[in-house]
Amino acid sequence: MEKHNEIEPWNESNPWPGNTYMIIEKKSGRAITLQNGELFLPALDREGQEAAQTADNTWLCCEQNNYWGFQNTATGRYIGHDGGDGMRVAATSIQNWEMM
Repeated sequence: MEKHNEIEPWNESNPWPGNTYMIIEKKSGRAITLQNGELFLPALDREGQEAAQTADNTWLCCEQNNYWGFQNTATGRYIGHDGGDGMRVAATSIQNWEMM
């Protein structure tokens, strides 16, 4: 019996400055998405990455002081910590809370 390899619907790659990415939670297949200034993890079309990709769930990888930051391509704001257990997208530049 022939064994077939299952192909993941999302391409996995390590982020690199200057490239854009969808940040997807691997187990659920949900992408970090910005809606009305808030972060959500909505379900995506798992048939193909291009069909599901929008400016609201696409992040530009940026580098500062050997750390990476992720800038939303729709708003130009960076994803970062909110000072507690959550995340936010508010900063217009990479500061300590936005460094990954």
